[in-house]
Amino acid sequence: MLFSLNYLHSQSSINFCASVESNGYCLFNNSKFFLSPDSVNEKIYMRVHNSNSFVGTSKITFKVYAIGKGGEEKYENMMVENVQAAWTYAWLSYAFKVGKYNVKIFNEKDQLMCNKALEIFN
Repeated sequence: MLFSLNYLHSQSSINFCASVESNGYCLFNNSKFFLSPDSVNEKIYMRVHNSNSFVGTSKITFKVYAIGKGGEEKYENMMVENVQAAWTYAWLSYAFKVGKYNVKIFNEKDQLMCNKALEIFN
């Protein structure tokens, strides 16, 4: 059972992009971004790729956590994206401020699909 849960978890991944094309291609895939000098936040796309498509779920939830100086996670925001079974990609944008973040993706059963850290600099 534990093996199958790890296998299901590893089928999904998240990437951070400056933009996402309509075919799901992630432009400037990175986990570190710089704010433009005249900006207080940066719109970054969070793209989820599921190698086996989104069969069995009709929505995914993006949860954003700010990482404090001591490494503690503080819940910041949640966004829901409706998905279709045949899709292999889904994405949303979010206006991040300078700091460290952890983004977690959950399926409609509130099971963790994947997570990844992100850092925004000025």
